[in-house]
Amino acid sequence: MPIHEMERLAGLYLSELMQDFLRRPAQRDGGARPHCPTPEPVIDILCSKAFTHLSQTRSMPYRARIAHSLQADLAGQRPLRFFYDLGPGYHAALELNNGDLRFTPGLGELLALWQILRFARCVERVYPAGVRFGLVIDDLCAWVANDVALDSTWTYLRRLEALIRSV
Repeated sequence: MPIHEMERLAGLYLSELMQDFLRRPAQRDGGARPHCPTPEPVIDILCSKAFTHLSQTRSMPYRARIAHSLQADLAGQRPLRFFYDLGPGYHAALELNNGDLRFTPGLGELLALWQILRFARCVERVYPAGVRFGLVIDDLCAWVANDVALDSTWTYLRRLEALIRSV
């Protein structure tokens, strides 16, 4: 496939992805509070091909632990809490001779936010209280293990927050 065709397809893909952020979720009936389902429908979404690389068989050992962690939120009819580790708060160069670090979120973070959006919308179909995501940035590890200054990872965090607000 010629380069210009790959660029065109990549542009279309990213344009459609950005449109997802602009689409409003379907309106819910504001009257009734969400019922308290079993965790299985949410776990089925989480373990689907759209949200994991694991097969159904390989995801089986995790299902009981996930169900247990969702139970309190389901019982309280609260949004389900999830946490997503996005790394140390910087990007390292891929080239061996380039020691530069980058403190700007990029395509990987945008794709992670898109996955969170898609997952949240799928869950809202089976559990109207929805989900809440906490993003984990392990800048302490970056500082202690890799000697990356906290001021630098703080810059990354501010830029990530700006990306989240923009989408």
